[in-house]
Amino acid sequence: MDKQEFPAVYQDDLLGVLEKVGLADALNKGDLKCAFCGKVLSKDNIGAIFFDEKIKLSCDDEKCTKLIKPQE
Repeated sequence: MDKQEFPAVYQDDLLGVLEKVGLADALNKGDLKCAFCGKVLSKDNIGAIFFDEKIKLSCDDEKCTKLIKPQE
């Protein structure tokens, strides 16, 4: 998938965004994990969606969200 910019997303809109980028089914099956700690992600514990050669997700743990590198 090509690099994309994401605006801020409200929790109510999160599933729609994940559907748009093709990750909703994986989320519903429990197949998505935090890019940093490996925790299984659900709609209630996603902390960030970011791009690092591909779309990745982080859990909402502050230790993990602090590891996201800003895009240049």
